[in-house]
Amino acid sequence: MNARFADPREGTPVEDGPLGTPVPDLGAGPPAPAPRSAVRPSTVAPSTVAPSIADPRDRSARARAAAARERSWPPCGAEPPLDPAGDDAPIARRGVNWRWLAGGILTGATDAHKDRMIASIGPFWDANETWLVLAVGLLLVAFPFAQGAVLGALYLPVALMLAGLILRGVAFDFRAKAQDGHRIWWDRAFFAGSLIATLTQGYMLGLYITGFERTGVNVAFSILTAVSLTAGYAFIGASWLILKTEGELQRRAVRWARGTLWLVALGFVAVSVMTPLMSERIFAKWFELPYLVLLAPVPLVTAGLFVMLHLVLKVLPTRTDSFAWAPFAGAIALFTLGFYGLAYSFFPYVVPEKITVWEAAASDASLMIMFVGACLVLPMIAGYTVLSYWIFRGKAGALRYD
Repeated sequence: MNARFADPREGTPVEDGPLGTPVPDLGAGPPAPAPRSAVRPSTVAPSTVAPSIADPRDRSARARAAAARERSWPPCGAEPPLDPAGDDAPIARRGVNWRWLAGGILTGATDAHKDRMIASIGPFWDANETWLVLAVGLLLVAFPFAQGAVLGALYLPVALMLAGLILRGVAFDFRAKAQDGHRIWWDRAFFAGSLIATLTQGYMLGLYITGFERTGVNVAFSILTAVSLTAGYAFIGASWLILKTEGELQRRAVRWARGTLWLVALGFVAVSVMTPLMSERIFAKWFELPYLVLLAPVPLVTAGLFVMLHLVLKVLPTRTDSFAWAPFAGAIALFTLGFYGLAYSFFPYVVPEKITVWEAAASDASLMIMFVGACLVLPMIAGYTVLSYWIFRGKAGALRYD
């Protein structure tokens, strides 16, 4: 319940919030020391004072008093307002902030909301790890001859990626048992592991597209894809937080998504320019008929998705939380189109322009055993994944380790 109380220093009514907490005038300028003559006590009853006929000096004093109250706001225990030029400012104002760079990368951005961010991905953590292990295992068993060529060319980045994934997994579980003074180090380890894993994945993608040839241009392109893919993971994480959180954390997630969206777009453009230049065969599949008809919808739909995401993020968050699902759905669509474009370009080669799918495939007996196993395992994984998403639908709650 709000109430009006007379300010004894000004003799004018002041609008107060619940339980007498002053409501800050966010439009007031910086506070300045008020001269004694500007603040004159009044014995006139509040109801008889008309603000429209108050002395101008009184109005100036009221503005300074409101500014002083704003400086002391928020009350103890509340979260401070964001500094628009601080660590969470948009990329356009502060350049690339590496602390923005999907779950683990974004946890480097704030201290107040880390637990809520961890809580939003906790129920799905193990299911996602299962998909990763299954996908890598199936690819290695299905294409053993490509394994040697790919791992031989990417041995160091693969080792770094595995180290990052291990560090990320260990930190995710150990922070639950750590004391308050030690938890910050596990948070930093979680952030570092996530950053290492995503950067190395992007670097390996760039080397794969360029046929594992390490020239100056190819390495520079691989570094660009590393940064862009990391931004892509950060965009997915921010979109997930928009869907699963509310309040201040959701507003921050919207800003993170806005800041990383165009880095993702830059990566898409770079890959689209470099891929057809790597091979005459790929160039023909992109720009000659009738192949052009199969690929033309992909860049058009992708460009439309980027524009749609930009417009949606401009109006988010909404009061009714409508369209909170749109950024995450758009992120899924973007990466699906990206995978389709790469598969279309490189097929039938597993190792670009060197080893085809049929040359790299295992024996028929091995493939049959793997096929039967996949038919048994995949429905189970898909089933409990859908079940976990259904059970933990809605907004993420507070993090608890009971």
